[in-house]
Amino acid sequence: MKTKNYLRAATLAPLLVLPALGLAQGGINVSVNGAAVGFRGQGPVQEAGTVLVPLRGVFEQLGAQVFYDSGQKAILATKGATTVNLRLGEARALVNGTERTLSVAAQATGGTTLVPLRFVSEALGAQVKWEAATRTVRITTDAVVADQLPPPSGTGSVTGTITGIYPETSSITVRVAGGQNTRVPLAGDAVVLIRPAQGPATEANLAALRVGDQITVRRDPSGRGTVLETSFGERRGEVKSIAQLSSGNFAITLSDGSLVEVVPNAPVTMANRAVTLADVRPGEQVAIRINPQTKLGIGVAVITADNPEAAPPARVEVQSFTHNAQGPLKGGDTLTVTLRGTPGASATFSIPGIEQAQNVAMRETAPGTYAGTFPIPSGVNIKGASVVAQLAMGRATSPVTQAGNPIIVDATGPTLANLSPEESATLPPGKPLVYGTYSDAGTGVDPKATRLLVNNQDVTKEATTTVTEAFFSYRPAADLPAGKNSAVVVVQDGAGNQTRKEWSFTVGPAAESPIKSLTFTPSGKTLAPGQTITVRLAAAPGGQARFSVGGAAQDRPMREDLPGSYVGSYTIRKGDSLTKAPVTVAFTPSGSQMAVTQTASQSVTIAAGAPDTPIVDSPQEGAAVGGAVAVTGRAAPNATVRVSVAYQGRLVIIPARGTVADVEAKADAQGRWTTPEVKLSAPPGVSGLTYTLRAVTVDAEGAESDPATVRFRR
Repeated sequence: MKTKNYLRAATLAPLLVLPALGLAQGGINVSVNGAAVGFRGQGPVQEAGTVLVPLRGVFEQLGAQVFYDSGQKAILATKGATTVNLRLGEARALVNGTERTLSVAAQATGGTTLVPLRFVSEALGAQVKWEAATRTVRITTDAVVADQLPPPSGTGSVTGTITGIYPETSSITVRVAGGQNTRVPLAGDAVVLIRPAQGPATEANLAALRVGDQITVRRDPSGRGTVLETSFGERRGEVKSIAQLSSGNFAITLSDGSLVEVVPNAPVTMANRAVTLADVRPGEQVAIRINPQTKLGIGVAVITADNPEAAPPARVEVQSFTHNAQGPLKGGDTLTVTLRGTPGASATFSIPGIEQAQNVAMRETAPGTYAGTFPIPSGVNIKGASVVAQLAMGRATSPVTQAGNPIIVDATGPTLANLSPEESATLPPGKPLVYGTYSDAGTGVDPKATRLLVNNQDVTKEATTTVTEAFFSYRPAADLPAGKNSAVVVVQDGAGNQTRKEWSFTVGPAAESPIKSLTFTPSGKTLAPGQTITVRLAAAPGGQARFSVGGAAQDRPMREDLPGSYVGSYTIRKGDSLTKAPVTVAFTPSGSQMAVTQTASQSVTIAAGAPDTPIVDSPQEGAAVGGAVAVTGRAAPNATVRVSVAYQGRLVIIPARGTVADVEAKADAQGRWTTPEVKLSAPPGVSGLTYTLRAVTVDAEGAESDPATVRFRR
């Protein structure tokens, strides 16, 4: 079992010892900060003097997340930067990678997983007390405990064992001689010194300290710690043999007959370069760094003639990983990441879903501090993208660490559609409705930033202009001039990406128009699904006519029922919602190749509810695909379909999830749609990897359908 974070706050103590009664005689009560914890079904029990409680309940009330991997029979409880791992049936556990022994193993009883109460509570930074009279276990959380602890007596130096580390409040808790737990505030310029068993002390940061370390804190007159000096164990000698144990650890036997057990991912160096234990030979001299609490080896250095004082490296681990993104990132923005962990390692970070952002190198700007940058490329949309990092020293690597906050990448501008009048259309004289719809798969359109110009005049704020998150419309107050007219619309999304569209149309003289009138019924009221719009056109006989209703109906044919009288109809469907949309006709006179377009004097509003759910044809549920996938399916003709693809899996037994793409596709006249190719990626080390795509239809008003969901794998 592995963990990835350093211990933020823990107060480890022996398991809660109660009178040896076997299983509990009567119920056991549990409270957290004074609030009683209720248990459904199986409640707490006593075994071998230890209280065991159901896996959930207590720990979730402590603010921890609890996960259970049935296949591995592994339990994980996380709170902040603290991670506790247990396995059913094993009398050992890991607290942020450090092994602890349990007097009673975690176990399953009647289908409920029971775990030792005191151990996990204190490992998650809480204080536990047993009240015999009421058979109550009273738990107080770390924040309360740390704030209420007394300062060490006197004004001089403090020596003891570290029981808690609180970087966010610049303090540590120390158990001093006599068993009293105290809280020591730290000065802002406090110096941390790490002293091995042999050799000089070296300066480090607060993150280098570990719960269980022996420490001496020198304090100023106000009681704040100014110099913190801690030590770790070290063993030196000649290697006799190296063998791997069934636990996965390695046993190094030295020539004096002593044995040191070394954790499997301990870093190993030789001549200041990273190697592995397989490169260490019998007869070579080594220095082994020992964890003072677990007595396990956590770093090995081979002593050579040119480096007789070789110091064993620390275990490779990440203490924190953050990024600077405060809002959506657009193309050209730079993401900056910062990692703190083991000094002297190689650091990389990745953003699953962005092909160019895989294993980006970071540089060590100060001992144990690594920084990296990545310029956001254009053409990427991801909401909820994970940012992950890893440290490596030779073949020793830290677990993959995910930044606490996912990022939003919106590097594509909005998409415009259903423009009216159409590009290069010829119109009869009058006041045509200038209209269009837009959508954005990323952060959505910002209507306050939309601008509309007609014949180089900004008409955005005129009374006859409407701008929403999904469409714009403008009806001129006076007839547009004959000849060529221009329109420009600039649409911006929430990340600042802009889309600009410029087009032109021609207004002809009155005598030249073959169109006499254009009307539709019903008009002047909001329409609903099932109602039929009937469009009538009076124009020169023998021509061809087609009509459109906003983005709901496109280029639908009209028939000539009497000479010069053309009629067409459309029955409104679910999802055809429109506001102030144009009803337009394109008419081509007999013997002509040029169509004349006219917009009805009134616009149409349809309240048709959310659109129908799209159908996903590929990939199929449960399918195995390659490293990329183009999603195909069916929807209403000309509909906009928005698709997101997310991954999910486990890092050890910690859930790992994120989004790799958010894209849009436009259905054709038959309703068929296909997305751009989506590259499938996930953080390294994720097991049980699967993908989930979510597809919704988006109407002209921006309303989304219920989603279609498909799960697949690579």
